Amino acid sequence: MSETSDIVKQKNIKRGYIKATLTRLATFSKQNLSSCSKDELLVKKQRLTEAFSEYEELNQDLLYLNPNDDENIVLVEETYYQTLTCFNQTLTTLNSGNLQEPTAYNTTAQCSKRTKLPAINIGSFNDGYTARAYQLERNQDADPAVEEFLKYLERRALALESAEPSQNAQHTSMDNRASTTKSRPRLQHTS
Repeated sequence: MSETSDIVKQKNIKRGYIKATLTRLATFSKQNLSSCSKDELLVKKQRLTEAFSEYEELNQDLLYLNPNDDENIVLVEETYYQTLTCFNQTLTTLNSGNLQEPTAYNTTAQCSKRTKLPAINIGSFNDGYTARAYQLERNQDADPAVEEFLKYLERRALALESAEPSQNAQHTSMDNRASTTKSRPRLQHTS
């Protein structure tokens, strides 16, 4: 049994090394393609293909030895296909006879799928008192912490409660009315 666990351990280490190779090539494809020659790109593309082939073989072996292996194969496959696409696009550009080498910006823009988040508009405070109070109470150089913001909200709520005695009195009188009606005995009509 220990012999099998040694083999699994050895293959896991080898798989980690191959994943590191794939990651290095993916990082290279996002940053340095504009400074490479055609021959260098071909060599790196070949190494990428060989490394991914080895990675797949190791995964098959590890799944045979350990069916509960929790490797995220999909993520590595996506990285491989994106990197291979970057190499192919750059090689196509170089082969097409363009005198213009692709820039790192263009290559990165073509190769990476970045999610564009929608623009959000955060409105300012509606009343001047709240805006002034918030600006005076916080340090402009530091971002507010959640605890600091909660303390501010608590102070603001207390200030609003004490600033509006007429509405507080109205709520209190409604509460008193409700409690007095509950305590009074009901009159029963007899017919």
